[in-house]
Amino acid sequence: MTRQEEIKKAATAKRRGETPYYYDAFIEGAKWADEHPHWISVENELPEKDENVMVCGGGRVFYGCWLGGELWAIARQPLEERLDFEVTHWMALPAPPKKGGAQ
Repeated sequence: MTRQEEIKKAATAKRRGETPYYYDAFIEGAKWADEHPHWISVENELPEKDENVMVCGGGRVFYGCWLGGELWAIARQPLEERLDFEVTHWMALPAPPKKGGAQ
């Protein structure tokens, strides 16, 4: 199921007994949320396995991906630096800019 189909299904399920305005507002809210990434607690949700994301823990932010279980692959510089923190949150990466630099 695509993201658009998920949003429409959820909007329809929540619309019971409500006005059509609620349906449109739900879809607009979901679109806004997709366009404004936010930090997600690993206690609430994990990214797809091997999906590149931003990760946060111990007040530091890195690029990485979840490998499954409690394993994360983290990109960091310098490589000699010891990485001693637990990933607590993650965020999807934004879409790359379109050709010419305009979004």
